[in-house]
Amino acid sequence: MSMTNKPLLSISLLVLTLGLSTFASAQSASIGVNAAVKGDVTVTTVDQIAKQAVVKEEVYLGQMINSKKVSSLQILLKDKTVFTVGPECELTIDKFVYDPNKANNSMVANVSKGMFRFMSGNISNSGADAVSINTPTSSMGIRGTMVEGLVGANAIQIAQGAGIIPAGTALDATGATLFVLRGPGQNTTGMNRKGEITVTSGDHTVIVKGSNRAVFVPSAGAAPIVFSLSPIAFQNFSQNLRTTPTGPATYGRFEIDSHFKAKAQPGSASAQGGNGAAGAGGASASGGIGASTIVFGLGAIGGIGAVIANNNNDEEPSSP
Repeated sequence: MSMTNKPLLSISLLVLTLGLSTFASAQSASIGVNAAVKGDVTVTTVDQIAKQAVVKEEVYLGQMINSKKVSSLQILLKDKTVFTVGPECELTIDKFVYDPNKANNSMVANVSKGMFRFMSGNISNSGADAVSINTPTSSMGIRGTMVEGLVGANAIQIAQGAGIIPAGTALDATGATLFVLRGPGQNTTGMNRKGEITVTSGDHTVIVKGSNRAVFVPSAGAAPIVFSLSPIAFQNFSQNLRTTPTGPATYGRFEIDSHFKAKAQPGSASAQGGNGAAGAGGASASGGIGASTIVFGLGAIGGIGAVIANNNNDEEPSSP
């Protein structure tokens, strides 16, 4: 190797090292905290280490959350979003972009099965496509509202009970999805007091603004079906997604509260201003780490004012 190539090689190695270091830092950045746990809920890290979810424990990007029957977990994210993982649910938050001083924040979550509730936080104020929740059959965008969802055979059962599935419709027993627009979220502002959801499946997109309206997606690529959820089905969601503990912090079982209350505890997940985000380029290496865009800065709880990371090496899902 010639002497003229050595400085170039040194610079390349330095850039790669810094990129990998930044990637690791973003991967380890906390994006929220466990606010309440009921029953058996496991959290699997990116290193494939699974453990029981515990109240007040921090939540990190890319963790896979799995709940058993009669179990649930309430997560309070740093933008004040409240994400409730209901019974037999599998959730991964693959992207979380939040800087309280910026307006281009975003989040992508994937729910592959089970029941969940999402209450909009500050990120949803960045636009209709700022928050995306993906399931095996559809993608949902959320703005300024609270929405509940169900993925799998139980979603089909509710739709069949409502009599809204046309004859001959193909049904995906594991990926069929039901979304329910519950009502305004804690940060709903402006004239749109009810908020809205946008559900996309293949080339089909529907926008729903009415509270207590539901959207059923029978299979990937199928046209979403909008209908009104029955009181019985609505109550089923309510009973399974109430997770606020009535006593001291614990990871054991506790009684279900009579009313769902989502309150941010002081200092638990609210951004406290701070410096702007600092940019850092991602890196690509033969060890299996794909290119990623990573930006983070100081100024929030735990020292993170903005976190931008994409846990997926594949192409990012398009927002509806």
